[in-house]
Amino acid sequence: MVYLSTNPERTRRPITPARLADATLVLSEATWGEHDYTRQQLTRAVQATHRTLRPRIEVENVETALDIAARGHADTIAARGVVRSLAGQLPHELFAAPLRPKLYDHFAIVHRHNTTLSQATHSLIELATARLHHATAPGQ
Repeated sequence: MVYLSTNPERTRRPITPARLADATLVLSEATWGEHDYTRQQLTRAVQATHRTLRPRIEVENVETALDIAARGHADTIAARGVVRSLAGQLPHELFAAPLRPKLYDHFAIVHRHNTTLSQATHSLIELATARLHHATAPGQ
């Protein structure tokens, strides 16, 4: 996960929770709100500094958040792989800064105990795993 802004000055050094509390942000996953795992991590980090995370704008999907950020209306946070996949499709360049402490997306496949996954499900897991490895590979 990285912090993104059209202003390169805001991305010259890692983004701490205190800086995040002061940022004008657009965050995705509005429907999930505080149930979103990434939002929970951000909220906990900011609260540890005795501050509050208050996004200026909340939208449903990350592509919309990136588009709003690329137009300079707010900064955002997104997975580096998503940003790479949209390279060249945004209206303006976004500069990235790492979050400190680092923040990661976590994924899990959950199924009932004593059940057998279908071949289609196994294929889906293999495809998703390969794409995640490719998106997070160094130099990508």
